[in-house]
Amino acid sequence: MKRIKRIMLSMITAMTLCFMFANVITVNAATEKVPGGVYVDTFRDAKNNIKETTKMELVLGNTYNLDVEFGGGDRIANLKVKKSGGVLPKVTYTYNNYRPATETYVPSGDATISLYAAKTGKYTLSFDVVNNQGVVRRSCKVTLLVRELSGAYKKVTFGGKTVLSASNKLKKGVRTSTSESEYRVTGESGNIKLTPNSKYKITGLVVASIDKNGTYTYKKIKNGGKITLSKLYQYQYHASNGYDDHDSKKYTCVYVSYKNTFTGDSVKYSVSKAKGKNSRGIKEIKCVRVTKKTGLKTTSYYTGGSGCDIILWQY
Repeated sequence: MKRIKRIMLSMITAMTLCFMFANVITVNAATEKVPGGVYVDTFRDAKNNIKETTKMELVLGNTYNLDVEFGGGDRIANLKVKKSGGVLPKVTYTYNNYRPATETYVPSGDATISLYAAKTGKYTLSFDVVNNQGVVRRSCKVTLLVRELSGAYKKVTFGGKTVLSASNKLKKGVRTSTSESEYRVTGESGNIKLTPNSKYKITGLVVASIDKNGTYTYKKIKNGGKITLSKLYQYQYHASNGYDDHDSKKYTCVYVSYKNTFTGDSVKYSVSKAKGKNSRGIKEIKCVRVTKKTGLKTTSYYTGGSGCDIILWQY
């Protein structure tokens, strides 16, 4: 009798372990969609896993689409936005298959939720996916952020003078957008200040300029810090016969590091020495970009002012 009990206990333990192991495998292997399943605006991350959108950024006065997939005969119900009036949602069923299921075919459908950004702010979109009997298959939520403008910054000043200024307003359905820029500057140096857009933080700047010896120098500063403008042209030529030639302008290049506090995305610039036996220790600008949504991290390098965000110039 005791032997039978030990055998039964061993079988139960083994079955439990097998069940737990099977669950772990199922979770880790869920990189493909299940036919007829409910999915909200899917994408693939850096590891090729299928993910769903939980946050969306919108710019005031524009319309964006959120795609929802579900089973045949399903529909969107109880669609609403918390803090009404900020984002106006509308559903369009792009395809909904009512064919009966078979062993090899699972009916499916999808809908597009269009989102019109009517007012700046943070909102929550919520809705249910219900079947043709009205039973809720899944309740979904997506966080929305409506900004005045896209991009990390909306204003740049140098030496107290405006270099770039942009705005985007919506009043009674009428959108008014303005953008003014004057990258020509004067003087030898000055403080550069960037005003970030909503939910952005400027984490630093790297400045590339040409010194009096004609060499590119790279300097990392804080937002609002002082920079020295290029003293010479990027291209200069002096011949023995007295012929001189050079670029029409002196350029000073600025790289902007920032963090998007809503999505978690970031761009970081730093100054480093080039690697490799043929680099001769030359300095270069290192850029690390992180996309939180996909988990993608990329690193790139720049020299000579290439790939910068802001170019200040003077004759």
